[in-house]
Amino acid sequence: KDKSSSRHPRHPPQLYPGMPGAGWEPWRKKESGKKQVLPQHMRLSLQKTKQFLIQANHNPKKALGQNFMLDENVLRKVTKAADVQADDVVVEIGPGTGNLTTHLLEAGARVLAIEKDDALVDVVRVRFQQEIQSGQLSVLHADVLHVDVEEAAYAFATGESVSTPDVAERGDAMERTRRPTYQLTRTLPPTGRAKVVANLPYNLTKDVLMRLLPLGGILTDVVVMLQDEAARRWSEASPGDADYRGVSVLARFYADPSYAFFIPRNAFYPAPHVDSACVRFALRDPDAWVGGDNDEDVPRLKRVRALSKLVNAGFTSRRKMLRNTLQGGAFGGAPEVLAALEQAGLDVDARPQDIDAAGFGRLAAALESKQKQAS
Repeated sequence: KDKSSSRHPRHPPQLYPGMPGAGWEPWRKKESGKKQVLPQHMRLSLQKTKQFLIQANHNPKKALGQNFMLDENVLRKVTKAADVQADDVVVEIGPGTGNLTTHLLEAGARVLAIEKDDALVDVVRVRFQQEIQSGQLSVLHADVLHVDVEEAAYAFATGESVSTPDVAERGDAMERTRRPTYQLTRTLPPTGRAKVVANLPYNLTKDVLMRLLPLGGILTDVVVMLQDEAARRWSEASPGDADYRGVSVLARFYADPSYAFFIPRNAFYPAPHVDSACVRFALRDPDAWVGGDNDEDVPRLKRVRALSKLVNAGFTSRRKMLRNTLQGGAFGGAPEVLAALEQAGLDVDARPQDIDAAGFGRLAAALESKQKQAS
């Protein structure tokens, strides 16, 4: 027998959760030690997930960030973190094979599942035929980045038809003006507002969250699973911290974020290369965007992008004085930038890494106001 071929097989075995990392090679027994065994509930969930994928003739797509949650305990904790109650309206992004969907439905929620993958849409529709017929579940075949979540959530909550053309996003969501009449007149029954619960693909985390966090007029909470390192930046980093980034600012301006719990990588199939975490964003109503923990009113922003544009520009050089980063660009010359900093109550020598969400909010509004006066 050729020992070299047995030690280094031409087609190595398929990786599966329960191993210490996605790069584990099961044929290297001396290096990796005793093979770990999945808990019973995860083995059953893995078998069920694989069965659905086989029936759909579907392999997880790395390009779409498809890593399916297997741990029933984690799914229960996610549902609990979102405080899902009977008759809540929940928007689930990327239901996959429906593992999380099951827990949301069992909690009594009415679920709108938005799925991009053709094969997985069919999996969810077949698996939950009864719930779809009863109206407890609706499946929208679409890319969430091209969906107006406000329109979709309201249409589903009020019993209207939810179809891709009707809820397709018109233009750039970040450029749209805020619609205060929307929040005041279009109240979601019966609990007031909807929630988003999702296992987000790592590569879409920022794009998706930046579309959801400003929707406090129609959403109460956004509870998501995302990469652990990113989760800490979104929810825990404060001014002056090494991990303090633009997303830390934006999260605290639009919401009250909290790190719920850690999720090991081997709870997914296939196992990613990094660990995950669950984060809850309790959204602020747009009419009360004040940022930070103070009670000072911030001049109202007309466009969501006004803040994100400022934050992104500032954090290109987080240790550089903000006035030097901004002047001479789209924010105006040195006099305009200095005047806006003073109007916002900020030190003219302040650096992005030391400014909190409230400060960035005041500065964005001040810059927007001065740009309007100049035009």
